[in-house]
Amino acid sequence: MRFQTETLPDLLVGRDRAKELFPLDDEEIKCRMLADARRNPPPGSALPGDDEGLFTRVYRWRDAVCMMPPGMFKEVAQMRHQLSGTIKNLFLAGDYMRVPSVNGALASGVIAADEAANMLTVPEFTD
Repeated sequence: MRFQTETLPDLLVGRDRAKELFPLDDEEIKCRMLADARRNPPPGSALPGDDEGLFTRVYRWRDAVCMMPPGMFKEVAQMRHQLSGTIKNLFLAGDYMRVPSVNGALASGVIAADEAANMLTVPEFTD
């Protein structure tokens, strides 16, 4: 079982990059952030090649976003890889499993629920 959902990318920056982008207008920030996302797209990304029709909103928050230390995404990916298949009924969710935000927590919850639903279709769990 797989649920199809539309995707809203949540692009967060902090520290030096945020200081660089903060004074720019929203359109310039959008262009730079989307260019960055296109250079290194997340797995399964369907980000279009142009900006036509994309809805964007820029928020400028000083010191109001959870900050992940450098390398956190890599560490979480390694942990998920190490745990995959070792404990069949363990499904992790929370903002610490994705981007530290409400969107990250929600996305990880949907993925964990999808993984749990898929597990329940395996014969050893349905007998």
